[in-house]
Amino acid sequence: MSDEVVIPSIEEGEQPKRKRGRPAKVKEAPPVDGAQPIIDEKKRGRKPKKKEEMDPKFLGRQLVGLHLIAVKLTHIPEIAIDGEEGELLAEGIIGVIKEYDISVNGKTGAWLGLIGAAAMVYAPRAVVIAEKRKQTLVNHETTQG
Repeated sequence: MSDEVVIPSIEEGEQPKRKRGRPAKVKEAPPVDGAQPIIDEKKRGRKPKKKEEMDPKFLGRQLVGLHLIAVKLTHIPEIAIDGEEGELLAEGIIGVIKEYDISVNGKTGAWLGLIGAAAMVYAPRAVVIAEKRKQTLVNHETTQG
């Protein structure tokens, strides 16, 4: 066994092997006396997202739909609100959101919108189906009993 260290040599005209990954950053030369250094004005990272304005008419329609669902579930027709009342409630909600600087990003807002729309579409149907099942069970018990 020898204590020699073997260093691979690069033959003339042969390029050294390149490493994988991103190339190393080339450092700039220090500024010359009296010269102004070049400052990169670009900021790194993401730009802050603009806050999107909420539409009181859209939110009002969702509130009207939610109140209609509540009417179906509770059988209390006084809970129902009309479009004007829904828009008035929506404007109040939007005012609170702005005052307390509550923000919902685009993805979360999209999911909340989808869940709200699905609830408005399918909840009344689910209530009707549940009422029909209950009625058929009552009818079935009265015919057998």
